[in-house]
Amino acid sequence: MYKVHLLILFNVFLIAEGFEDIAFADESTFAHNYVRALHLVSPLVWDEGLASMAEQYSKVLSHKGTFMEKSKNAQSGYVGENIFKGFDRLKFPKTMADAVYFWYYEINGYPFDSDNPDDEKHGHFTQVVWNSTTRVGCGRVTKEEYGGLMTYIVCNYTPKGNIHGMFKVNVLPLANNEPVLSADQLHSLTGCVDIHKDCEKWVGVCRQEIFKNAMLKYCKKTCNILVLSPSPSSLEKIL
Repeated sequence: MYKVHLLILFNVFLIAEGFEDIAFADESTFAHNYVRALHLVSPLVWDEGLASMAEQYSKVLSHKGTFMEKSKNAQSGYVGENIFKGFDRLKFPKTMADAVYFWYYEINGYPFDSDNPDDEKHGHFTQVVWNSTTRVGCGRVTKEEYGGLMTYIVCNYTPKGNIHGMFKVNVLPLANNEPVLSADQLHSLTGCVDIHKDCEKWVGVCRQEIFKNAMLKYCKKTCNILVLSPSPSSLEKIL
């Protein structure tokens, strides 16, 4: 009987882990495709091979404690690559909405009429919205540091973007004079929002079973609870 219970628990763990992987893939593609749609660019599809490479390299970065070093695959031109590193003192992992917004915010001051913009200032943004890129795969690793939690996120893209001389046809302006969205707006689109003003005061009970339903209802952002997939109506509004 003891072995049976262990087997059941192991299977439940595998199922939960599988759902977590699916949720991360959904969150990754949705965050990317929302901002791409603002530029009338076709959506990306998830690529497990790219995701595996990205996860492996996020582990390398976590071990080194840096996010300023491109992978060999990116340096060789095999893939496009974006890297994010974020800290949370309450030990909640950063989300793909955090990473994509961090990259996308480089849109500010971007010269859409240039075929050779400053890659150091705008390279993450341009890869996110690069028109001819069709596939994405991301990996995320967390590590306890400085009394909190550090999150390392890597995303790989194919075909790679940021090709000099090709920016004007691949990095399109915002359609219909859309404003640049805020981080909170992108979080709300992935369902990761708080709807009660005191959520931060309750952060200590996020993982307690007795409060689970209440925190799921009122404090998704504080407790880092992701709605697994966007509603069809929200997709219709952006695609």
